[in-house]
Order: sequence, then C-alpha cells, then structure tokens
Amino acid sequence: MHRSLLTLTTIALMASTPAQAQTLQTLTQAKAITRLLSAPEIKAEWFSPDFLAQVSFETVAAQLQSVSTTYGKFIRLDTIQDRPLAIYERGTLVITAASLDGQGKLTAFGTATGPASMAADPAAARGEQAKVATLLEKLFRSDPLDLSLINPSFLEQASAEDLTTLFASIRAEYGALQDVQIADGGYRLTFEKGQWDATSISLDGQGRFTGLLLRPAEPEAAVGSSDEAALQLTSLFKTDPVDVSRFSPEFLAEAKTDDIRALFASIRAQFGTLQKVDPQGAGWRLTFEKGAWDVTSFKVDVQGRISSFFLRPVPPEVSYKTLAEARAVFAALPG
Repeated sequence: MHRSLLTLTTIALMASTPAQAQTLQTLTQAKAITRLLSAPEIKAEWFSPDFLAQVSFETVAAQLQSVSTTYGKFIRLDTIQDRPLAIYERGTLVITAASLDGQGKLTAFGTATGPASMAADPAAARGEQAKVATLLEKLFRSDPLDLSLINPSFLEQASAEDLTTLFASIRAEYGALQDVQIADGGYRLTFEKGQWDATSISLDGQGRFTGLLLRPAEPEAAVGSSDEAALQLTSLFKTDPVDVSRFSPEFLAEAKTDDIRALFASIRAQFGTLQKVDPQGAGWRLTFEKGAWDVTSFKVDVQGRISSFFLRPVPPEVSYKTLAEARAVFAALPG
C-alpha cells in the first residue's frame, strides 16, 4: 500500500483578506514574504479571503510561530534556483509558493526545508537538524504512535485515529525503522523494506511536531554500466560552461549553481581538458592534460539527473632515483 503523501499540518499554506490598501497594492512578492516572516505578529488582512477559507488564520499563525521556534530569528530573504530562500539563524526555507492578488494579499504560500549550509549560523542549523532527526526516530519507533510528540493543532487537521492507522500501515509494509539521515531538503528514513522522505518539518517550543510532510523516497537509479558512466562524465566535463540542468533539484539545493560552475571552471583552468575516463575501484578516474581526479560517487535519479556526485584530486606521484635523494628531500622538510 503506497500512501504517497502524509500532511501533518504541513507548512504548505494556501490562501489572504483586507488591510491597508494603499500599501498592499505596492507590495512585491519579496516584500510580502519578508513582511510575513519578519513580523513579530502576523495579520489576517495580509491573506486573501480564499486563502483563509481553506486554512484558518489561527492555524497559519501557529505554523509560522513554530517556524520561528524551530529555526530562530528570520535574517533575510535570498534566492536559490530562482526561488525565494528564507534565511534564519538555524536553518532555511525554500518558498515554493507565494502568489498575490491585485491588492497585494497572499493567495498561496508554501515552503520546504532548505539547505542548512546557507543558514546564518550553520553550526546551530546542524544542531537543529540532529535534534529533528532524533525526534523523527522517536516518533517512528513508537508503537503504537506516541501522540504526545504531536502538537494538538496538528491533530486538528488529522485525527489521532487516522495518524495511528497510517503509521501502523507504514510499519506493516516497510518494517521497522533502521536509520534517519539528514538528506537534501529534509530527512531520509530507512526502514527494513524501503525508504521515506520527511520534509517541511516544524516544531513547537516543547519539541512537538507542528508540520511534517512524508512521502515514499524516489529510488536512485544506478548508472547502467561503466561505459554509460564514462559517456556521461565525459559529456559533463567537456561541456563549457558545465550544464547545471543535468543535476537534480535536490543536489542543487545543497550546491549553488555558481559554485558548481566555478568548480568546473577551476578544474579546467588548472588541469586542462579531459582526456579520458577509466573505471577506478568502485568509481572512475578522470585524466586531464595536467593531472587526474577520482569520482567516488556518481548516481542519477529516475529522470537521469545527477543526484550524487563526489570527486577529489589524485595526489601526484613522487619518486626518487636513489635512497640518498629521498633522504635529502625528507631532511629538508620543515619541522
């Protein structure tokens, strides 16, 4: 039984209403988002009537408060892959939806967990990620489901009975939870018989879940053969500038496109053009005009986009004609 989606009062909010018309009419999307996320107290008139007909203002306010509890103070609005990225002290949120009506009121608003590496305080963000991973493990190891880990506002959207049944069905089909790992845009839950992804997570001040989106993980497709991998890597490194559309959105959420372009350009400038690609252990050896790099991980998603890619330079080989020459070089080393 595949339940493709579980929304536990997710942060994906949909809806808006009246306010100071003169101000709202001049609002841009960026200004509307910044006002919403930075305000000490949000106002109902910032949302359209249709929005609030779908999600109550109280629910919206509670969820945004839980975002602040989880991630700390809102710092600024940035961008990632042409989408707004909210930078907090202990994390980031990708703004997946933020549309305005003619009066500048929000008619849709949605978020997804962004890369922790771009938080104002990356160390604090990593600490928050570890905390959430521990809570996810506790939630999925409880049998029956421990409802004390879920905020009451969450249970207003999904009944305790439905949640208990759903978690039991996941356990029955996928087995016991084995591991929780921080992954692109959220967390990867590994069970005995499969994996699920957890995203859009928020907590209240007591560490209870107020937002959680679950879905079965998309399987990563292994590259079919060494020849196929060699062709893909050759094409990747011979394209100048590198074609970043060949990387998955999840990969690009962690690595900025400008950083990827800069890395490939620097490799090309320092090592020259790619000459050949050969299998090397469990990976591949890339030989350039002036050196070599090893690719230790290369995976693609079901759409053929690169989802995992790790490479490192190969240290140059050093040889000496005589033992005396080697001793002389060693003796000249500092320290």
